[in-house]
Amino acid sequence: MRMKSETFTCLTNFCAMVKNQFNRTIKHVRTDNGQEFLSNNIQIFFHDHGILHERTCVDTPQQNGVAERKHRHHLNVA
Repeated sequence: MRMKSETFTCLTNFCAMVKNQFNRTIKHVRTDNGQEFLSNNIQIFFHDHGILHERTCVDTPQQNGVAERKHRHHLNVA
């Protein structure tokens, strides 16, 4: 992903890959309140697929670290 505007496409592709490769569905997505995850398209996608969108609290870098580690883990797995 080179630009934050590609987030929706990457997220939908990742969900499809998880479903096809592992026959599993994504239940939770934890983000660090980045604007790219708060778009209307992504919120509708989460709602339509039954994905719980967990956001970390503002001004808590400890929780942001958890989200960043999860992002890194998913990138390494993919």
